[in-house]
Amino acid sequence: MASNLVFEAPQGKGKVLLFGGLDWRLLPATGNVAGHLREIAKDRSASNAAQVIGLQPEEITVDGKHKQVHRTTAGFFTSSDNRAPPKGAHSLAAAFSAWTSEHTSALLNVKLADDRHAVVVVINGIPVIDKIEVNGHAAFDLALPYQKDRPEIAVFSNDVEVYPNALEHEEVLESISEWVSKDTAIRPIPLDVVKVSAFVLVIAAIAGGWFFYQKWDAEQKRLAALEKQRAEDPIPKYLNALAAARQDVGIDRESIKAAIGYAQQIPLAPEGWNASRVGCVQGGGCEVTMARSTGTFASLTKAVPMLALSPAGAVNLNEARLTWQQDLGTAKLDPATQLPQLGTFIQGPEASKLQDWLVAGLTIQLSPQQLWPQAEGVPPHFKHPEALATGKFEIDGIALPQLLEVVANAPANVNWTAWSVDLGDAKQEPLSRAKGRLTGNYYVKNN
Repeated sequence: MASNLVFEAPQGKGKVLLFGGLDWRLLPATGNVAGHLREIAKDRSASNAAQVIGLQPEEITVDGKHKQVHRTTAGFFTSSDNRAPPKGAHSLAAAFSAWTSEHTSALLNVKLADDRHAVVVVINGIPVIDKIEVNGHAAFDLALPYQKDRPEIAVFSNDVEVYPNALEHEEVLESISEWVSKDTAIRPIPLDVVKVSAFVLVIAAIAGGWFFYQKWDAEQKRLAALEKQRAEDPIPKYLNALAAARQDVGIDRESIKAAIGYAQQIPLAPEGWNASRVGCVQGGGCEVTMARSTGTFASLTKAVPMLALSPAGAVNLNEARLTWQQDLGTAKLDPATQLPQLGTFIQGPEASKLQDWLVAGLTIQLSPQQLWPQAEGVPPHFKHPEALATGKFEIDGIALPQLLEVVANAPANVNWTAWSVDLGDAKQEPLSRAKGRLTGNYYVKNN
């Protein structure tokens, strides 16, 4: 896997680039370090590396004698196009090791700007994990075994919810970048001077040197063309995006049922106010909208203490928005669950159920399907046995007694992202005027 840029120092602090995802290997305890670097780099197809020396010495036996040595580990830098690292490139893991040298073990889990996570684990000053994960779940699972094995491990993370007891939460990468030095730099692998000199002499002596060069150049071009073809292949790009997208497709149905149950306990007409709308949105929480007749904000918050008044988004003294804390569990698409073809979905048994709902007065809207998820480098017409498609799925005009039934009995390939109840004219009886709405997406095969 190619190394990734995770942080660039702001202008004015010198050019400092932190790269994560280096391939770390512990070098043999004896022998020539440069030779070991060249040997391992050849196997890893790497031409650059960073080095870290362990904090505590280890005892080894050489020719029957015991000696204390500090082990060296090397992190090999790789790129998808075989380019060397840019000027100012440093290893995130090496800089983190220097920053946390007072700890025997340390864990870094930081969310990056593109929602990926950089994970580094350092033990005795030596990086043992240096990975870039596609999402927070994968990053947490990667780090968890080290937390269990080492309860004393020092944790640094900008994710306050997952790591509330982390030693640092703010500007973690900025702090690490302050510890870069020549020891954390990603540098070229030292050349074998003897072999290089011998090679030059041999080439100079060979009459057919030009022919050799032509063959070598042709091979390099062939390898470059092969690498370009691999880089442009949409299949791995799509499958990686699909694996990440499956982890969050909406709100699980049990959470929606619980939220509706809680909403039914909220007074709809506290003195001087009338509820006009209530609902929850994935990623946006749950909210009640109240319209004022004669009440005040103070009287409202006193009448509904289970709700919190939201900060005003506009100047409106006749409307209040109140929220409550609700656990909205994340719905996932299990790869083991078989999804239907579009034709089966819109003409099969589930479609007949939807037609019965239409007869009952519900309004159902489905948008045309499109490839899901969308990924850079993957064309919209992409086909593959594992490819999926999605479209909008909305049901409106649901009578309040039917709302839980529709949530639970909607087609299995539908995932809800929001629900709401509009209470209509305050002069009407609440149960008769309330109309529910569910929005989400349907998922089908796209192969």
